[in-house]
Amino acid sequence: MVRANCKEQQPRWPNLAVPLLLVGVAAVSAFGREPAGQMAVSAAAEPAGLNRTDEDDARGASEPLDESLLELDIEQLGHVDVVVPAFDVEVTSVTKSESTVGHSPTAIFVIDQEMIRRSGATSVPELLRMAPGIHVARAGSGVWAISARGGNGVFANKLLVLIDGRSVYTPLFAGVYWDVQDLVLEDIDRIEVIRGPGASVWGANAVNGVINIITKKANQTRGTLVSAIGGTEDRTITSVRYGGQISENVSYRVYGKHREVDHGFLPGGASDDWRQGRFGFRIDWEPQSCAAANTDQVTVQGDYYIGETGLRWFDYQPAPLFVQTIPDDERVEGGNILARWTHRTSDSTQYWLQFYFDQANRRNRYLSQQIGTLDVEFVHASRPAETHQLTWGLHYRHVRDDLPSLNPSRIEFVPRRRRTNLISGFIQDEITLIEDALFFTLGTKLEHNAFTQIEVQPTARILWSIDSRHAAWAAVSRAVRTPSRYEDDIRLIMGVLPAPGPPTYLMYAGDRGVEAEQMIAMEAGYRAQPVDSFSWDVAAFTYGYRDLINWVVDAPYASPIGTIIPLVARDLPDWEWGYGVELAAEWQVTPQWKLFGNYTFRHFDAGAFSPNVVYLQSSWDLPSNWEFDLIGAYVDDVERLPDSPVPSFDTSDYISLALRLAWHYSEALEFAVVGQNLLDEHRREFLSELHAGSEVQRAVYAQVIWRR
Repeated sequence: MVRANCKEQQPRWPNLAVPLLLVGVAAVSAFGREPAGQMAVSAAAEPAGLNRTDEDDARGASEPLDESLLELDIEQLGHVDVVVPAFDVEVTSVTKSESTVGHSPTAIFVIDQEMIRRSGATSVPELLRMAPGIHVARAGSGVWAISARGGNGVFANKLLVLIDGRSVYTPLFAGVYWDVQDLVLEDIDRIEVIRGPGASVWGANAVNGVINIITKKANQTRGTLVSAIGGTEDRTITSVRYGGQISENVSYRVYGKHREVDHGFLPGGASDDWRQGRFGFRIDWEPQSCAAANTDQVTVQGDYYIGETGLRWFDYQPAPLFVQTIPDDERVEGGNILARWTHRTSDSTQYWLQFYFDQANRRNRYLSQQIGTLDVEFVHASRPAETHQLTWGLHYRHVRDDLPSLNPSRIEFVPRRRRTNLISGFIQDEITLIEDALFFTLGTKLEHNAFTQIEVQPTARILWSIDSRHAAWAAVSRAVRTPSRYEDDIRLIMGVLPAPGPPTYLMYAGDRGVEAEQMIAMEAGYRAQPVDSFSWDVAAFTYGYRDLINWVVDAPYASPIGTIIPLVARDLPDWEWGYGVELAAEWQVTPQWKLFGNYTFRHFDAGAFSPNVVYLQSSWDLPSNWEFDLIGAYVDDVERLPDSPVPSFDTSDYISLALRLAWHYSEALEFAVVGQNLLDEHRREFLSELHAGSEVQRAVYAQVIWRR
């Protein structure tokens, strides 16, 4: 933004150590334990730097008509841009540059702050239930199984998750530890959910989808916010955030959060309660510029967390009962630091440079994990010709890990330490075939990794903007999921044969000969907002997977603990196919009543999934500043492969119901009461591959939010 006074100002940088220290001490002392090792502090970031620069978008059909439009003649009206709320929602995750939902040739869904506030959810995984195509299942009090378009599991590895553009997957198994992604929900601006491959931009592991959690800028969180929750399952969740302004163009915020969650249900006791404390900061600097075409933004942010996640491990014994469960508290600690510089040289040219370092430590009764990630990325977007929008980028990542075994007879990584490097580049060109109507996108990601060397991941997409309120798209893409340390180097006892004689164990054995899992996807979609009060979006897809990594029986051998039957990682040469459809719709029935829902159907030859999932939400704005939200969902039986190593259990379908009643005493003070899972005293949603997990219980909590 160009200011009338173009004189550069030197920002004053006061001492932020005191407020940062106070918030940090409050979060960690609430947890009440000493750190479990040396840590590097780190930062959650926003998507690759190319975020909105305006204040909150105007949304919904309740905006008053601009009376100045009534004064225009027919010819003038023809040059007025039509604002279509559902189409004009900004997104940055599709191409790593600014775009909109209506201009995206992919299946994308955006969860905005208003949806977050009225969802009744207390965690990011719960919020993702609102997105079509995303399979969300709770496998324990602090353990989640989340995937896109099938193939679910606690160690699901084909969904890339980012916080402000920073990857939060663990290189250990190429999945996500959801218990440590515990953001302050009021500080989230939006969550962009891409169903389908995003590998041509984001690289390996963005196979079935991309989730990018985008937090608010510091200048959007000025003042004080205190949120306190107390309930039957979420015992206490307390968030404190303060934001301010150092100078005219430098804003900051600091926060602290503490969570205590009760254990789930198991007949013999679950022992999986968990607790966590965290704190962090963000600073945004937007120096003034005398040139309208040159603007800059610098962001620095970081987070630190510490906690314990309760688990009940499967433990295999050479005598009856052969399998028992052992309670354990897994110690978690980590942090990150991120810095990003964004520069815009014109309306159509911009580039950004991003750096982050992340350290993640976990320790349980079997294994200790220390994983450090250094990541540097550069992206450039420009319009070299009138009909070409070109985006390209370069990326480097270095990962170092140390995985000492605390029980080598049960689990071990060979070698214990490993260093890996990833170098990649991508290029994507959006070609305008017919002005404002037909667009063709061609791009690819070229990647060199330590596991399978060189991988190429191309895509071709076409978008037809039928008019301002209707659009259709289609795409064909190739994506890969590279092996992780788990498939390469694991030695893990996964079962015991109940037979007389010396004990015989089943053991997962990694193999560095496995190739990348590859996928070919064909997709098509249509979105429309025929009137301001109603919009809908449908996507259909078919996928083919090849070289899926499976565990194949190899020749037995003797060991000090008994006979070992190795299950060795191998690529399956046959293609496995799947297909599905996803539908989402929103209807503003009246200015005070809104309905939203989605439906997902999927069929796959491989992996765990729920064939049918329905989500419905009704939100009423009642008189005297009251709000009432009714949220229901239907989830079909979880289907698995017949030879799945995961123990079987009753996976009957279920219907869930949640209620939220809120009252705004004033603009500064809000009260809410939420009931969750009201139709079941307890139910099982999923079973972890390595630990017993627990069943989800009925829950009630009360919340108070104060803003100043």
